[in-house]
Amino acid sequence: MVAILSNAGKKIRIGIDIDGVLIDTNYHAFLEYCEKKLGWKISYEKFSQTHSWDAATGKSESEITSAFYHYLSDTEHSQKPIEGAYKALQKLGEIADIYLITARFEDLRETTTNFLNEHLGEILYKEISMSNTEKKAQRIREFNLDYFIDDSFREVSAILQDTTIKTKIIPFPSFHGQPDWSELKNDPRIIWLQVWRDITNKLTAGLQAEIHKKAWEEIVEEIVSPLRNIDS
Repeated sequence: MVAILSNAGKKIRIGIDIDGVLIDTNYHAFLEYCEKKLGWKISYEKFSQTHSWDAATGKSESEITSAFYHYLSDTEHSQKPIEGAYKALQKLGEIADIYLITARFEDLRETTTNFLNEHLGEILYKEISMSNTEKKAQRIREFNLDYFIDDSFREVSAILQDTTIKTKIIPFPSFHGQPDWSELKNDPRIIWLQVWRDITNKLTAGLQAEIHKKAWEEIVEEIVSPLRNIDS
């Protein structure tokens, strides 16, 4: 298939977060693991407010990396692919260069790539960029992204503070530590998915999976439709 080009005459570039967007990881289960297995004192309130493991645990990056590695190894079904991501990335990969940009620490690269290879093995990525807590704005500029998809309110808020960034930001509807996103609603760089309207405080796992699937379907349509108009 011939790549569809953006208005700038280049193949479009899409940045995608990993946790909560491609991989469904139960963050509270990880914190409970740290509390029960490792004896850590956990502030679930701080995690809810900040979406930050170091703030919730008071531990160093190396300690958290080691704990998360053991959690993934010891806990069955600690990770699973986000519903709808595989089919969406297959379609997006035909028209775009894809960059994965994650806050996961570099020490988890092998664990992360092994999971991605198992569940999203046919998807080609230009790069997987690790250890990007509070650095995603830098990566967006570095990779010259047209779109960036992330589920973290904290990360998206930080990105939008950089007024030089013109990249379209798509908040992905995941269900952990999520504050009210309404304060960002008027930023013209954000593309709001209609599926956000379906989110309530009480959703079964099945309904969450359906929302994830619908979100990815909408994302594909949002990105591909303008390019169809250019191509025609």
